[in-house]
Amino acid sequence: MLEGDQLRILNTSCANALGFAPEINLNDGTAKTVDWCQAHADATEYHYNVFTGAIENPTA
Repeated sequence: MLEGDQLRILNTSCANALGFAPEINLNDGTAKTVDWCQAHADATEYHYNVFTGAIENPTA
């Protein structure tokens, strides 16, 4: 069984009160982030594996 909150809702009222306003909506921002990651997947020689802590060379 899952533990913790079943639903979390972001409250941006404090940020809005300070004058923050997003320049891009969440769906567009997520899509742009995925596109960038896919376009730059091989831009680095080594990748850090968060699960094992190993630094790997994917081309080796």
